[in-house]
Amino acid sequence: MNELLITVIVLILFLLVFFLGRKEQVSQAELDKEGLKSEKDLWSKEEIKSHSDIDVTRDEMNLLIDTKLDADPDDGIHLKYIINEWADLKKRVFSERRSWVRKPEKNSE
Repeated sequence: MNELLITVIVLILFLLVFFLGRKEQVSQAELDKEGLKSEKDLWSKEEIKSHSDIDVTRDEMNLLIDTKLDADPDDGIHLKYIINEWADLKKRVFSERRSWVRKPEKNSE
């Protein structure tokens, strides 16, 4: 009788450990899923511009700087530098964002 009672208690303990461990795995998977969903939502809300759209925006900004900052050319030069850097970064992001479609094996490494 004692052996049967000990066996039942051990089985109950194994089942508890199994289900509690599984519960942690499920909760971790749900957290991962929520994180991926929020990241996907951020990507979907991101403003995506093509190379030509970026060039048009950059040219508009440079024209605005030329018309509004006639008195201080140094500030205009610095702003134009910042705008050109922004345009280059946006183009790189656009290219890298689309590169996984053309080269999926690069991201799997």
